[in-house]
Amino acid sequence: MAKFKIKGLRELQRDLTKMERSVPLEVDKEIKAIADAILADAVSRVHVRSGTLKASAFIEKIEGGWMIGFSASYSGFEEFGTGALTEIPLGMDEDARKFFVSGRGFQPAHPFLFPAFLSRRDKITDDLEVKLRDFLSRI
Repeated sequence: MAKFKIKGLRELQRDLTKMERSVPLEVDKEIKAIADAILADAVSRVHVRSGTLKASAFIEKIEGGWMIGFSASYSGFEEFGTGALTEIPLGMDEDARKFFVSGRGFQPAHPFLFPAFLSRRDKITDDLEVKLRDFLSRI
């Protein structure tokens, strides 16, 4: 009967355990960096009047990721417009229709958050893959 001895099994198990713990943290760190970039872009796109809207920008850790937004009470009116001037981004019908109301309104849309997100949406998975490959190559 042949006997086999496997060398390096403990090291492999240690490395796999390290990866199991560190990969989710690394992914979260990269998602936060992407969210920060989207928020910075959105802030730069805000139609400035008093600066209140820009100052209301926030990023918050939530279950499963990060939430970015603007807390100024009128941020949705600025993003979507009001009445007949409401602009409804694809997939945002339910949220944007709240600002249409009765069709009356005079606030034109000055989109800032959705354009910032859409400009990066297609690159998010590519950016994550590059960062993850780089991280795994260092383990």
